[in-house]
Amino acid sequence: MCIYLYVARRVIRFHLLIVLCLIGFVMVQVKSNHQIPNQIHGVAKVIDIEPMKHTNRLTLSFDGRKYHLFSNQEIKLGNRYIIVADIDMYRNQTVPKGFDAYLYYFAEGIDGKLKIHEMTYVNSGFHINALRMKLIENVKDLKSQSIVLSIVFGETDFDEETTERYRMLGIMYLFSMSGLHIYVIIEGVKKWMFHLDLSPRIQSAVIILFLLCALYLYQGSHVILRILLMMILYQISQKYQFSWTGLDRIQMAFFLMILFDYRLLWHLGFFMTYIILNVIHLSEYLYRNLSSYTKKVALTSIIQCVILPFTRLLSPMMIPLFPIIQLVIIYVVTPLSFLVIFFPFLDEYLMIIMTLFDDLMLWLSDRQMSMMLPSLSMISIFVYLIVFISLLTSKNIISMTWKVITIILLFYIPSLKFLQPDQVVFIDVGQGDAIYIQSDDCQMMIDTYKGSYDYLEHHGIRSLDLLVLTHSDTDHTYDAIEIIDKININQIVLSAYDTYDFYRHQGVLFVKSNDKIACGNTWIDVLGPIKDYPNSNDRSIVLQIKMMSMTFLFTGDIEEQAELDLIERYGNLLKSDVLKIGHHGSITSSSEIFLKTVMPEYAIISAGYQNRYYFPDPIILSRLMKQDVSIFRTDIQGTIICNMNEKRPKWKIHLPYQH
Repeated sequence: MCIYLYVARRVIRFHLLIVLCLIGFVMVQVKSNHQIPNQIHGVAKVIDIEPMKHTNRLTLSFDGRKYHLFSNQEIKLGNRYIIVADIDMYRNQTVPKGFDAYLYYFAEGIDGKLKIHEMTYVNSGFHINALRMKLIENVKDLKSQSIVLSIVFGETDFDEETTERYRMLGIMYLFSMSGLHIYVIIEGVKKWMFHLDLSPRIQSAVIILFLLCALYLYQGSHVILRILLMMILYQISQKYQFSWTGLDRIQMAFFLMILFDYRLLWHLGFFMTYIILNVIHLSEYLYRNLSSYTKKVALTSIIQCVILPFTRLLSPMMIPLFPIIQLVIIYVVTPLSFLVIFFPFLDEYLMIIMTLFDDLMLWLSDRQMSMMLPSLSMISIFVYLIVFISLLTSKNIISMTWKVITIILLFYIPSLKFLQPDQVVFIDVGQGDAIYIQSDDCQMMIDTYKGSYDYLEHHGIRSLDLLVLTHSDTDHTYDAIEIIDKININQIVLSAYDTYDFYRHQGVLFVKSNDKIACGNTWIDVLGPIKDYPNSNDRSIVLQIKMMSMTFLFTGDIEEQAELDLIERYGNLLKSDVLKIGHHGSITSSSEIFLKTVMPEYAIISAGYQNRYYFPDPIILSRLMKQDVSIFRTDIQGTIICNMNEKRPKWKIHLPYQH
């Protein structure tokens, strides 16, 4: 921000922004020091109800803070309850470059989840969201409910397939945080009032009233609030003849929003919108004199480049099409979405248009017009934005060329293999398994629970030599189909005695005890399954892999019977430095004799945070401690990385932050 203020000192009100910065800094310091309690005891009010797949997510207000409560009870908006509950914080990022649930919900104004001990009904009452909820209930009878909820209420209610398709085509921005449809409605209202010959004061009042209604429907969204504040600032500057520029109003609007809610400083959409608007205004000289369509293409290109480090979506083929898609969404879909609430017979027409639109998006998606780039670090994002903004002001070809090369390298260098150490990554995927192994000549995944594909995508991993699915249980195969569809895989390895629901790959290899698998120059020993066990867990693939000075034993979900059979067949050959504990630390696995035979120096337990099975079992932990084994747990320590070298491994963990 300091650099920006210096660069733009001649076109913005520098001193005013310094004052706003200081006020904002003081307010953030004061508010952020207010500690969140560990428990609440008192009267809380239900202020929002969001239906989810298997339950309802309630938002409760207590003592000026908001908390989530997951419940299937019949609860109405505005109900008040006496509550005794513990506050469970959302977890911070525990996977490198992964999702940070704590910061996401913190930016949305949510301070945690409630674990109820007592909940006593007090009374029902009115809440300002009641009318909005009633309107949403009426909309849910429409065939076009998904698009109406998105356009009119700011609720992203598309199914997973549609959401992913829109995201990959780079058009989710139109439905989430652009606010372009609001601007179009405002322009339409202005034209209507102009023909009615209304006075400027009445016109301004009508537009502000419309924005206040939109702010209500969008539940105080920063997108609408920003438009409202900029409109009010424009009216003030006109009335009092202040020489505020568009850039001035952008800065003041955003700082005022931070003063209203300091949490917006951590809101990614808020941050992206701020950067986009500033860059669009600062680069106006580039597209000012272009024709209408060419100007839209230029603006689309600039916006795509600005948000590239955040969306990581590169879709150059979509840029010339984007203005056309934008016209359809803004000038056809948006008006119909508002009208269908009052005139339900229009639902059929809106549905026809959206069906045609989705068919077109599916056609474009099948042409693979987009690609995902690796995630960048915060420092790299900062460098990218500085280089890109300076690129817009470049005067000669040589300077532009070097800056383009710098931008390409920022995304390309992190995925270069020779810069990455040989490593074994035990990914924190919750109550399941996912292990990524990387060396100079071998990249492989062992099991693929939720988040496995995201890890590969964020790290720019486009191909795997091996994908091993130890057995067919969902907690080991959840992301398998997505990885098979989107990642280039040389060979899939499956258990010879298990039954899987998919065979989508030509290079499928079924393995059992005494087999060997080649991965580059690395040979992997398959120790199990020894036979066709009645228990599916015992049919898990067991692998022993030697990497540099370390031996790893991966046991899937094998239980005591399979462990005893392994001891009988292999004896002391089972000895390994690192043991991936079987079945997430269940008492049915990791028998005392098995642990004494393997004699691990390190044990890895992959289990979900506060999982309902209470894994790992205290008895298993006790057995490991008796043998003086160093224990790593994904439920407590997050993702666990073993970086290899010639002497001893270097362990790295991703602890969630303490709040």
